[in-house]
This record gives sequence, structure tokens and C-alpha cells, in this order.
Amino acid sequence: MTFISKDEFIQNNVELFEGVGKCKGTCKINIKNDATPVVRPPRRVPLTVKPKLELKLKELEAQGIIVKVDQPKEWVSNIVIIEKANGTIRICLDPQDLNKVIKREHVLIPTIEEFLPKLTNKSVYSVLDLKDGVFQIPLNVKSSELYF
Repeated sequence: MTFISKDEFIQNNVELFEGVGKCKGTCKINIKNDATPVVRPPRRVPLTVKPKLELKLKELEAQGIIVKVDQPKEWVSNIVIIEKANGTIRICLDPQDLNKVIKREHVLIPTIEEFLPKLTNKSVYSVLDLKDGVFQIPLNVKSSELYF
């Protein structure tokens, strides 16, 4: 087995590390049948942040992560703008109303006690950090209409 440095691996596989990845398939968000849609009024954006917001929205649209909405939607969540230490911004949604009506899937997550024995006699370990991971799993069309 030949070992190479992280930097060398990235150089040899530069095409794998460009932009934001995208998983195959889509994610479906199921909501309760009796859910009443909520439309939140938009929050004001400070004038000093507005140019950064417009730039970030154009960037996300160019990457195919968001699309312009040209018609009224039943569900409207507010955006929350977080200014990062490097001067850029992160755009988040505040979907608290929607979160209350999501049908939760029941998934049993393994405990550390169940997982550790699977690592016995293993010699190579790795950590994976997906860039902008939340953007890598697209929502199906119906689910995407819930998040505006």
C-alpha cells in the first residue's frame, strides 16, 4: 500500500473537490395531512447586508441550489442571514412552523457500543466532511415548494 499526503491526493483528484456535490435521487419531506400552511412576512434586511445577500442568492441560483419563485406559495419561511468571520454570509431558513408538522421517520441509530466492535482489527480510518452538505441532497419538487 502506498501512502500519499492529503494535499497530493487533492491535487491528483482536483475535479472531485470543485463546487458543491450533488447526491443522486431526491429527498421527500412528508407533512401531516391536517397541516395548515403558514406564510411568514419577510424580515427586513439591513442595507449593509443587502448587496451580500443578492450576491449569495445569485451564486446559489447559478449552482442550481435554489430557483427563483415567480408565484405565491402556501408555505413561506423567513430567511436568517448569518455573517461569517471572513465577511461572507450564510443564508439559513427559519422553518419552525413547518418543522412542527413534518411526519418524522423512525430510524434506529446505532449506539457507540454497537458500532465500536465493527472497528476491531481495522487499520485505516478517515473523516469525511461534505462541503455545504445540506445543499447536496436535493428535495423533490413537492417538498421544495414547502421551503420558501
